[in-house]
Amino acid sequence: MSPTAEGAGGQKYAWWRELSGYHWFVLSVASMGWMFDTMAQQLL
Repeated sequence: MSPTAEGAGGQKYAWWRELSGYHWFVLSVASMGWMFDTMAQQLL
């Protein structure tokens, strides 16, 4: 799967450029939560 997609009219665009700062914040917090959860499982 390509990181860019072809929109209407045949023009390519990057989907991540449409995300706001809040979207990136939520993605970061969710990723860190998943990472810490998997680390805790490996420590115990």
